[in-house]
Amino acid sequence: MNRRGVQAGFTLLELLVAMAIFALFAVMAYGGMGSILETRARTDAVSARLTAIQMAVMFLERDTAQAVLRPVRGEYGRELPALYTYLGDEQVLEFTRGGYANPAGRQRSHLQRVAWSFADHTLYRLAWPVLDRVPDSRPVREVMLEDVEAVAWRFLDRSNRWHNQWPPLNVDPKFAGELPRAIEWTLTLDGWGRIVRLIEVVQPS
Repeated sequence: MNRRGVQAGFTLLELLVAMAIFALFAVMAYGGMGSILETRARTDAVSARLTAIQMAVMFLERDTAQAVLRPVRGEYGRELPALYTYLGDEQVLEFTRGGYANPAGRQRSHLQRVAWSFADHTLYRLAWPVLDRVPDSRPVREVMLEDVEAVAWRFLDRSNRWHNQWPPLNVDPKFAGELPRAIEWTLTLDGWGRIVRLIEVVQPS
């Protein structure tokens, strides 16, 4: 019998096998792509979190190191120490800092009154437009870091003794007119553990 005119083709079984293999490879490729995208998303989230932590630590280190001995007047005329802590609904560390950048060359002080506040698992930075306030003075409040479990400060006085608040309690009142030698910051972050920074308060000579 002459088979020259007969064209070879796929049987139904062969087509089904080929489709099954193609479907298997498609599922494997989709799963691999999903895994890659999920890993990428996790990596991006970790990178963004690390950047946020680094920025917050950089700002708090810069502010703290430039603390200066300059008391201010509060909204209602009461004198506030150059640096003090307040523990209430929020944990607050407020102080006057130097090095206030003035790129526009405006007629204003190079000093700035700032505060770092911790509440509702969030670390904030507050900055006032003036040193000595009036009743309508309002600070600019900026979120610096979220998902913070705890914030703690320790203050090293000129006699090399540590205190958990400033001005210290039950010590010589002269400390109200001084700055600590150094401030230790401890940030406890969700999923990252504790970050401790010991920052020297540099006094102008």
